[in-house]
Amino acid sequence: MSEDEKVTKSEREWQAELPPDQFAVCRQKATERAFTGKYCDHHEEGVYRCAACRAELPPDQFAVCRQKATERAFTGKYCDHHEEGVYRCAACRAELFGSETKYDSGSGWPSFFQPIAPDRVANEEDRSHGMRRVEILCTRCGSHLGHLFDDGPRPTGQRYCVNSLSLDFEPGARKEGAK
Repeated sequence: MSEDEKVTKSEREWQAELPPDQFAVCRQKATERAFTGKYCDHHEEGVYRCAACRAELPPDQFAVCRQKATERAFTGKYCDHHEEGVYRCAACRAELFGSETKYDSGSGWPSFFQPIAPDRVANEEDRSHGMRRVEILCTRCGSHLGHLFDDGPRPTGQRYCVNSLSLDFEPGARKEGAK
């Protein structure tokens, strides 16, 4: 079964479990005015923080993936991790980065010079904390991953600086579509 089929099956399970209006808001990101929903307790830029969505992730992962928090430098489990495999989104399991693109940037967070495929990671302008940065997000579920900087190694010159809490690691995994 492919990853997409697993996600689709999961969505069907959620649909069977949740009332229709809650499913629409929490799983399909339907529009509901901020702070007025029966199920959602906060909404910002299309990311819903409802009770059912909150239950999907442990509190520390929820804070990073859904509320755009940042883990402290040098504390993440993948900061000094060198095993071969694939790094996946902690929220939806989409393949994001291969271990062959990971490098030690000295920044205190896992760093990669490119995603598995360009369509796996989205970029958005981030003007929080009085800075102007490029936020990186999982394109499948919208989870906050970290930030993109132009100080990485060749061949891209980019550094995808990622929170360990936004990742799961699959050792020895082959990338989707790899031969």
